[in-house]
Amino acid sequence: MIVYPDYVDSVAINIYESNLLPDIKAKAPEKSKQELDDHGVFFDSSMWNEQISIKDVMGRLIFDERMAHIWPAITKRGNDFRVPTAFYFSLCSEIAEIFSGPDDWSLLTPNEKTEKLERITKLALALSSEIANTPLDSSVMGYVNQEFYFNYFKSKSDEEKNRKIDYALDIFCQLEDKHYKSKENLDVNGVVDVWSVAGVAGPSVSSLLQDVYIKAKEVKYDSVLKRKNKIKRAYFIRRLTAFFQKHFGSQLYNITAAISSVFLEEEITIEEVRSTIR
Repeated sequence: MIVYPDYVDSVAINIYESNLLPDIKAKAPEKSKQELDDHGVFFDSSMWNEQISIKDVMGRLIFDERMAHIWPAITKRGNDFRVPTAFYFSLCSEIAEIFSGPDDWSLLTPNEKTEKLERITKLALALSSEIANTPLDSSVMGYVNQEFYFNYFKSKSDEEKNRKIDYALDIFCQLEDKHYKSKENLDVNGVVDVWSVAGVAGPSVSSLLQDVYIKAKEVKYDSVLKRKNKIKRAYFIRRLTAFFQKHFGSQLYNITAAISSVFLEEEITIEEVRSTIR
């Protein structure tokens, strides 16, 4: 029998004992980021960092003695929530997400983000111009040719439509390495035609790139990191205070300091939280 600290909110204990909190952690790819980059597979760098499950987050909040003094404040905030269980689930999910550190986009300073978006706008416009009116400028659905996508679509569709899709795949396509390709004797894009039978259409590649160009020029962002100093610590604290600000209209320095101390494995004071988010 598990003995819980008497200062912990019973709602938190109940959700910990339930099956509501996922107890899974993302596994890092077997190959290094550089190896995958060289093959054109671009995963975020944070995937190789240490991960934590949502249930393990709740376990640390409950059993780490450094949390003892702050549980009354956490309980109060949970009771302020319309559904206290939802508060604990959201809090643990947020901590699990930010535990591994910032993603590649968040690692960029405001100036670096501006420069990156400028490069994207130039490249998107240039590629759109080059691809327009060439054989490559077909519907983007022609590039959605993995077997998985068709199987997933069919799992959400009805039997009659699935029969039409299977018939069209047999007529227009051949399966190679779990990817559908147009049969060699066809003058049409078989994959596009199959998606058309399924009732799915998409823009041309050049049109999509024009949309990327427009959105990259218009996108607005708020950088979590203002400078590259104690990056993981700053990211964790700024994201957690932003979570509390969103839900309670306050950055809750005391709760942030306690939680940050536990998950960053270093003592974080209230003043350090204030200094970090300035």
